[in-house]
Amino acid sequence: NTTDDFTPAYSPNGRRIAYEGDATGIDIYTISATGGKPFKVTKNMTGGQWPSYSPDGQTIAYAWRDPLPNPDYEIFTIDATGGTPVKVTDDIGDDFSPDYSPDGQKIAFAHYPACSPCDSEIYTIDATGGTPFQVTDNDVDIQDSAPSYSPDGTKIAYTVFDGNDSEIYTIDATGGTPFQVTDNTTEDAQPSYSPNGRKIAYVHSDGTDYQIY
Repeated sequence: NTTDDFTPAYSPNGRRIAYEGDATGIDIYTISATGGKPFKVTKNMTGGQWPSYSPDGQTIAYAWRDPLPNPDYEIFTIDATGGTPVKVTDDIGDDFSPDYSPDGQKIAFAHYPACSPCDSEIYTIDATGGTPFQVTDNDVDIQDSAPSYSPDGTKIAYTVFDGNDSEIYTIDATGGTPFQVTDNTTEDAQPSYSPNGRKIAYVHSDGTDYQIY
């Protein structure tokens, strides 16, 4: 097409890809992994972003800038075939980059509170909503984002920005002491676990351009 498409996410069976498209305002679309006609899942035109398939492929979690009562990003879910969105988070501040747990019971996401200066943290929440659980707990100005569950659901990989550069960390899904995976003076971000949980793919910048490591 002639518009912008972002943040692809494979369905569990590998047959479709969800993504955010900007054809008529930003919305969540799916398309056959071999190409074809896109299917418009959401009809918000206000910011459906960061899609994540549930493990059974029936539902897509995403972030949407909810207009009322507070114009901030919240986590929603919707049937992969479209329908009425379900609001999962409802708080003050932005919730973004959701990722389903392997059993489909939880959704990890990043939360940035409505204050300044503040830091973003990784939270989890029941996929049907409820009280969020704070997984990471950093000092002000350290930003956590882009959570990715390990295949067994026990760990979450995520990006940490300390004001100088970004690194990849992991942490128990129930919280605890983070483990630093990468350590350099440039940017590492957007981790994704391998299916066997032994590797993490991520974006790395050497100061000139971005590559996959």
